[in-house]
Amino acid sequence: MEQKGWFEKFGNIVTKIGTIIMMNLLFLVCCIPVVTIGQAWCALLTALRYQIRGDSWWDGFKFGFKTRFLRGTLAWCILLAVDVIMLLDVMQYTAAEVSMIYPVMACVMFALMTMLTSAFLILNVYIPTPVGKWIHNATAMVFKAPLQLLVASAIVWAPVLLAIFWFDIFYYVIMIFLVAYFALAALASTMLLKDALIVYLLDARATGTLLAEEGGAVKKEERSTEGTAARGKREEGKRKGRKLSS
Repeated sequence: MEQKGWFEKFGNIVTKIGTIIMMNLLFLVCCIPVVTIGQAWCALLTALRYQIRGDSWWDGFKFGFKTRFLRGTLAWCILLAVDVIMLLDVMQYTAAEVSMIYPVMACVMFALMTMLTSAFLILNVYIPTPVGKWIHNATAMVFKAPLQLLVASAIVWAPVLLAIFWFDIFYYVIMIFLVAYFALAALASTMLLKDALIVYLLDARATGTLLAEEGGAVKKEERSTEGTAARGKREEGKRKGRKLSS
């Protein structure tokens, strides 16, 4: 029995590792057009969410890729455009050997934009709200949970920047990217921001701004609970009726 239990645990571990690798590879494939990176990241977060709650990660990835297209792509493209502009400016100022104040300011702006984009994407997956509320929550998260958001963003993007600018040194880091890194980074960033997400989820439910997907699930659960209670009352009534008739 102990040997069987050990094999079962080992099999579960191998299955989870294989799932993480599959999610990571699928994410990388969906990132090939570059402009779809935001959408693919939302799909990866959704797949992890489905996997954690015991549903099919493949269904989650497909659902996230289809339903998070507009906001995910918009947030990513804005970040990409701002970062390219700042990078070109920094290269120009560095080549001209002028004051380093602007490059430092550009790095700070890059960090803030990356944090804001991370907030946009994770809120887009876990707490779907109207556009105005979505923008408000993402902006507020930057100021209410700056450390968690900065660490979560660094976990995801810092190794990417290192691999891009110092390819020869971080060659093996790229190999890790191709295997499982982004799926693990998505999981780590979600765990770091879990408390902040709970706060915004409770706020969205209290204010009635949670969109149909999440709200529908809540209503379905409530209907299921009410139906179970009603069935229990009917069965209790039937038992009382049988006792009276006997």
